[in-house]
Amino acid sequence: MSCLNRRSPGLACHERALLIRKELVGETSRNEVGDAIVVGRAARQFDVQVERDGVSERFHQWVDIEVGVVLKLVSRDQNLVV
Repeated sequence: MSCLNRRSPGLACHERALLIRKELVGETSRNEVGDAIVVGRAARQFDVQVERDGVSERFHQWVDIEVGVVLKLVSRDQNLVV
């Protein structure tokens, strides 16, 4: 069975895992920015730095305070919003 996702067609299984888990694959640092409301839910915003295959990338990440699920993930370095 293929592991490709229709919403994120170029991502492999292990890469898609970063879309819902708080900890990102290759994470090297995480700084709390503050609290926000995302899709009507109380969330905590983080600036996250990751390194994969020798490439560094930064993300803004909003995590649901109550259940710990990622509500929104935005790349600061690419045109990617999840």
